[in-house]
Amino acid sequence: MDTGRAFWVICITLFVVIILNVGIYAAFSKRKPDSFSSTFGKAAREMRNPWGQEDARMTELSERVAELRKNAPGSDDEEENQGNQKPYG
Repeated sequence: MDTGRAFWVICITLFVVIILNVGIYAAFSKRKPDSFSSTFGKAAREMRNPWGQEDARMTELSERVAELRKNAPGSDDEEENQGNQKPYG
C-alpha cells in the first residue's frame, strides 16, 4: 500500500472515532449531572429483578380481575354485592 492511501485510511479512521466520541459526549452532556450514577443504579436494579415492571403490572391486573369477579353478578356473595352494583345504561 502506498503512503498516500495509508494516510487517507488513517485520517478517515480518526475522523470516525472522533465523531463517535463527540456523539457519545453530546448524548450524556444533555442529561443531569447525576444521571451517570442513576443510569448505573437503574441498570443494577434491572439486573437484580429483570421482570420487575412486568411483575408489578401483572399484580395490578390480578387485583383488578379479583375486584371485577367479586362484584360480578352471579358471584358467590351476590347478596352482599347487590348494593354495590351500578345500573346499566
